[in-house]
Amino acid sequence: MSPRHAIPSRAALTGEWVRADALFSALLDLPAAERASQLARCREDDPALAETVGRLLDAEARSHALFDRAPASVAMLAAAALREPSGDDSSPATVSHVGPYKLVQCLGKGGTAVVWKGERDDGEFQQTVAVKVLRRWLDSDESVERFREERRILASLEHPNLARLLDGGVTDDGWPYFIMEYVDGTPITEYCDRRRLDVSQRLTLLEQVFQVVQYAHQRLVVHRDLKPSNILVTDAGQVKLLDFGIAKVLQSDAASTPGNELTEPGGRLLTPAYASPEQLLGERVSTATDVYALGVLLYRLLAGRSPYRVRDGQPALFQDAILHQVPPSLPERVLARDADDEDPRQLAAARASTPERLARTLRGDLDAICQVALRKEPEHRYASVEQLSVDIQRYRERLPVLARAGNRRYRAGRFLRRNALAVAASLVVPLVVLAALAAHVDRLSTERDRAAAAALLAEREAAKAQQISGYLVDLFRAADPAESRGGDVTAIQLVDRGIERAGAIHGDTALQATMLHVLGQVSRSLGRYQQSDELLLQALTLLEREVDNSRLMQADVLAELGEANFQLGRLEVAEGYHRRALATLPEDELARRARTLTNLGIVHIVTSRYAEARDLLVEALTFHRRAAIDSAPHATTLNALGTLLSREARHSEAIDMLQHAYAMRRSLFGDTHPQTSVARGNLGIALLESGDPAAAADHLQQALAVDEQVLGPRHPSLAVLLNQLASARRELGDPQGAIAYLVRAVEILRENHEEHSPAIAAAVSGLGTAYLKLGEFDEAATYLAQAVAIDERVLGPQSRELAIDLVNLAAARNGQTRYDEAEALLLRSLGIFRTLLGERHELAGDTLRRLAAVYWHRGDIPRAIEFGAEGVAILAEVHGDGHADVVAMHRWTTALAAGERALPPPVTMLL
Repeated sequence: MSPRHAIPSRAALTGEWVRADALFSALLDLPAAERASQLARCREDDPALAETVGRLLDAEARSHALFDRAPASVAMLAAAALREPSGDDSSPATVSHVGPYKLVQCLGKGGTAVVWKGERDDGEFQQTVAVKVLRRWLDSDESVERFREERRILASLEHPNLARLLDGGVTDDGWPYFIMEYVDGTPITEYCDRRRLDVSQRLTLLEQVFQVVQYAHQRLVVHRDLKPSNILVTDAGQVKLLDFGIAKVLQSDAASTPGNELTEPGGRLLTPAYASPEQLLGERVSTATDVYALGVLLYRLLAGRSPYRVRDGQPALFQDAILHQVPPSLPERVLARDADDEDPRQLAAARASTPERLARTLRGDLDAICQVALRKEPEHRYASVEQLSVDIQRYRERLPVLARAGNRRYRAGRFLRRNALAVAASLVVPLVVLAALAAHVDRLSTERDRAAAAALLAEREAAKAQQISGYLVDLFRAADPAESRGGDVTAIQLVDRGIERAGAIHGDTALQATMLHVLGQVSRSLGRYQQSDELLLQALTLLEREVDNSRLMQADVLAELGEANFQLGRLEVAEGYHRRALATLPEDELARRARTLTNLGIVHIVTSRYAEARDLLVEALTFHRRAAIDSAPHATTLNALGTLLSREARHSEAIDMLQHAYAMRRSLFGDTHPQTSVARGNLGIALLESGDPAAAADHLQQALAVDEQVLGPRHPSLAVLLNQLASARRELGDPQGAIAYLVRAVEILRENHEEHSPAIAAAVSGLGTAYLKLGEFDEAATYLAQAVAIDERVLGPQSRELAIDLVNLAAARNGQTRYDEAEALLLRSLGIFRTLLGERHELAGDTLRRLAAVYWHRGDIPRAIEFGAEGVAILAEVHGDGHADVVAMHRWTTALAAGERALPPPVTMLL
């Protein structure tokens, strides 16, 4: 173990170092010449201060050799800080080999990368590939990480219409690259024009594009840069989509981009001619952004021109047109004879038509479809690419299209066109009606027999319903003041009385099982999870005894048992019930299957199995979208997906999805329904994890107020909100307020949960973290050790919650000067984060910076520099270079490398 050094007091640090840090910060923002002048003046007044600041400035400049190469090894930061910049002028355009591939032809240069045609030349076998080598943007380490993100996204997508990722890595000179399937194809617009494809053939080809984009959307990936040069068509007529994922992650500080690409102030990379209004305004993008770009592509394929009267080389004019102009109709655009436009006759000839005939083809449905896809407001476009595709298919089948829904005259006209022969026959040969009547009479007898059987079943169901109705009337008569003698009867008393009545039912297993099922559901809603579990188990036992029991009812009971056990913290039991429910459900029960898949996905999220959770939730979302309606289960699935995205630190996407779920539940239930408050609470949690505790506290407080009024002050649902409110108060600098919330949460949870449950672990962990903020390390360690023990028992050795509690326990041990224990805890948590979330996740970066602080306390300065530099590189990727914590940590690491070894780490690295 390295020898410990003497730690200077905080009083000693408030002298020269504070003044040096202030001057260093001021000089960093100045141009080089002015910085040198200011430092020279300082040297005249205070030579010692000037020397310290000069060393910091030199270290800052030299340390770029490390940070500009992120995520290269940072083990030797001290050495890197002493090296002069290499002055290497190499670029992607000068690279001749990448791995085993020789670069033979430059296919294109963009603001982000150079793309080459490559041929394998290692003698193993012949292969032609596309090689993409990243450009360096202002020596930005963020562009390197965006490149890695693109590689990760592409590797996760497998589709026949998507160019496959074959390999990837970093060249000897440090240029990241990846190897893609080489597509010998033509941009889709050129392909269609060269082959003079008519409108129908173009729509057929476009269907391949819709399928691959929808495939990616179902996996929560948005392209953001759909345009003809990214959509190639091979000679065999197969569409290949390129660069999926790149625009999603390329939002940098690019200095410039050639051609028709545009990097806006603030770092938004986009192609003006295909950019949506929300992209140009810098607002959040979604799948609706890709719908807009596909609308532009559809418009160009049909009309041969842009929806806006702007030439492709005028990005500023495109921005104004996209934001303010309404696209002209397709027929109008086809027939236009603007000076800069192609002759209408040539344009129509490329579509195997004439201008007049093409205009007639595009008038009406196709024009309406384009106009809906190109609406300025994302919420008013097609809800998905699949919906756009379905509407085009309806056009081709001569069915009414959604884009013109509500027009009766139009719908009648579509019917006549679709059934023209049948309508003509009915007018010319009215005697056919007589024959049809005879056939109808013959069918009546068969239908009558079927009706009789259905009536018998309905009679049985009606009798059962009457029994249940009578049972409930008798049950709720207890609420009559005459029966209760003027006393109030609570919902819990009614349920208890219902349980007694259900136990007295004899000779009708189906009725008894139904009532036990209903009472189990109500008990769960009241927060009586153990009672719910017992009632549902009784119902399941009765149903399993019946030979001809309802599979649907049995599946419903199994699903309810899964939810009750989930609330009790019995996660393995809950997962087992949900899987049994899924196996019991018929394949065509889409709504129930979606609900069960969502519940399974939630269990997987809590147990940190994120990849499996994503698959389950995406499948559930697919079922919901088939129904094409907003529903409570649909909102639950969106809530779960938002939570998953938040845990993966995809904060912007998480907030978008959770806002959508919250809006959906407000529309379905209103503001004062518990389901709405759950959605609002989840949104608050996501805002908290994104670093906005003030907004989070507002949402959580409002949700808590609703639940207190509707559910009562001791309902277990309140504990979740209290716990998260405590986190918000802690981040807002009010640890005492956090403790008050948490004490109440623990009291409520212990009334309704077993001692070893994830909910109690979360509340106890919150108490420990609050005491950390107060500097009461012994108290914090006690609570956090309890949370770790529960996590290990309930969630297992590889969970996100366990890793977070290990980090906080390490902070307590660090405060107790038990540095060896703190190091061991942090290394364990780092391994968990990297396994679950990846090397570059913000929680891994946070753990690395905490390790740096521990090594500084132990006197191990080289390792403090190494871990601190790697941690700050990751956190800069997540939060940006200007984030206060990133700036403070960067300065501290730079100061260590410059020899200022007595400087303690920022407080944020410790707590």
